[in-house]
Amino acid sequence: MKQKYLISALIVAAMAGWLYTGQLREPQAGDVNAAGLFDESREERVTLVRGVFSQAVPHRIELTVRGRTEVNRLVNVRSEIVGRIVELPIEKGARVAEGDLLCRLAVDTRDKQLTEARAMQRQASLEYKGAVDLAQKGLQSDINIAQSKSKLESANAAVSRAVLALSNTRIRAPFAGIVERQPVEIGDFLNIGGECATILDTDPMLVVGQVAEKDIGHVKPGERVSAAVLTGELVAGRISFIGQSADKVTRSYRIEMQVPNPDFKLRAGITSELVVPLGARIAHRISPAALVLDDDGLLGVRTVNPNSIVEFFHIEVISEGSDGIWVTGLPDQVNLITVGQEEVFAGQFVKIDLTPLTSLVSE
Repeated sequence: MKQKYLISALIVAAMAGWLYTGQLREPQAGDVNAAGLFDESREERVTLVRGVFSQAVPHRIELTVRGRTEVNRLVNVRSEIVGRIVELPIEKGARVAEGDLLCRLAVDTRDKQLTEARAMQRQASLEYKGAVDLAQKGLQSDINIAQSKSKLESANAAVSRAVLALSNTRIRAPFAGIVERQPVEIGDFLNIGGECATILDTDPMLVVGQVAEKDIGHVKPGERVSAAVLTGELVAGRISFIGQSADKVTRSYRIEMQVPNPDFKLRAGITSELVVPLGARIAHRISPAALVLDDDGLLGVRTVNPNSIVEFFHIEVISEGSDGIWVTGLPDQVNLITVGQEEVFAGQFVKIDLTPLTSLVSE
């Protein structure tokens, strides 16, 4: 029994000695450095992201408004008398100057009525002069003089009516423009108010649009704006009208821009896009792919500060274009994360590579 205890004690002593000598042994060249492994693994845990350096610059803010072209004036030229059409010297689609003849009505007895009215005017004039001469000699009463004067004034009014009726047989263009409609033919009978033609005033042409209530305060009368017409023309003009009452349905305000159109190239009713300048702001141009949402669902971007710490900034998009978006809410100079922004969080220590992708491709 004692021999068994002795053997066990020797085995335990041998194992203890082996363990003791292993802990105190000097590390050899081939040994693995545990501390080194820890340092390397720590370095490997630093996240690498890619980004770009962004500098804020002044950016012109523009408001894009969908609209359409519209004529400056549209008038349905109507008859002021009753009559039959005997002449239509202007055809539909023709350009007319102010005062050009559009429709001529039959004179009928209107010229005779004018001749009669003028004869009555001459008679009344002679009677009035005679009454005045007699009154100067004391042979005429004031009542007779007043009656003679009243008769003369009635005769003068009758002549004016006859002249106007005769002139109204010729219906003329009220302004220069284009004959858009001519709903009558020679021989048609026009009543008072009957339409002879429709005239469009297309110089200047209007480009009209609707501006939302949140933006209408930035639009100023007389401001120079531009517009792209669907037919390909690029035109410029000035804001000539800003509505004071909002549309009840869309809650937007009408604006009008006047565009010179001396050659009548622009037509009414064509879809257009107005570009209204709203001033300039200091902003960054970034790619939409750099945008992220924070835990509260707010739009922003992640950047890396000089201490290699990730920061999150809420931003405001002020304009968009084919080359990116313009945003505010960032410092003037930032290292913006463009690749890996979804994998990091604010306060995290990272390493950022600012090497442009074009340089990597060329290498």
